Amino acid sequence: MPTISGAHHVAFTVQDVGASAAWYQDLLGLREYPAHADGTFSEFRTGLDHIAFTVPSRDDLESWQGLLAEKGITFSPIADSPLGSLIALRDPDNIQLELWLPPGEDRRGPE
Repeated sequence: MPTISGAHHVAFTVQDVGASAAWYQDLLGLREYPAHADGTFSEFRTGLDHIAFTVPSRDDLESWQGLLAEKGITFSPIADSPLGSLIALRDPDNIQLELWLPPGEDRRGPE
């Protein structure tokens, strides 16, 4: 069976292009896409549930936690499980994003 080594891109549709563009630009350096007026995002509708961005180390995950707090963005504290460690947050349209450290990856960062 063929394997997948990562994701190339994800496109979000949003309610308020200005607010979403500013939020993504400020946090991740991303750009906007033309808006669609079809209501607030819900993971219960057909389509995207959430997206997880992989981080390379526990130190990076902790740095993201600090940056999110600095920017006043609501997020879950780092949650550790057998499936990995993650921070969950939502964008201005309520789309859930995760910053995820896979299990077995560098959980402490460089020495």
